[in-house]
Amino acid sequence: FYAFNDDITAALRPGHRSGQVHAIHTELARLKPGGSANYTKILSFLSEQFSRRGVVIFISDFLDAQEEFYAGLRRFRHSHHDCMLFHLVHDDEATFKFDKTVRFIDSETNQEIVTSPEAIRGQYLKAFDQHLSDVSSFCLKNGLDCERLRTSQSLGDALAATLHRRSATK
Repeated sequence: FYAFNDDITAALRPGHRSGQVHAIHTELARLKPGGSANYTKILSFLSEQFSRRGVVIFISDFLDAQEEFYAGLRRFRHSHHDCMLFHLVHDDEATFKFDKTVRFIDSETNQEIVTSPEAIRGQYLKAFDQHLSDVSSFCLKNGLDCERLRTSQSLGDALAATLHRRSATK
């Protein structure tokens, strides 16, 4: 288990002990969102850490994913890792059902924008749909599992359902 933004913020070595799942759960609960990710640096580091093939799970909104992130994922697949992406989407991002002037604060940069939702709704939803499509298309083309996960859903339930479905098809 590794959590990162510009640097590694949490790390647990792979293990098969019964407490491993609890340790990962504890780390996930402790994490706070924020900061942008340095995918080139982190994915290069992680690829060196994994000497054996395994399941690699990425959990992110992938909003700042650029070509270097996608290249890193291709390297993991080339090394025969089984990669899964959980694409986090907040309900407000997906529906944009704001009806009054609203202040948006970027959780990574703290930049603020005050705007009328009616003025940007169409353009925003088009751009957001394109982002969702880009991530899904990349995964499909490269043999990666990609599950969209609303932040209102349980990660544990989604992971269990995905693993169950995958085991039934293999």
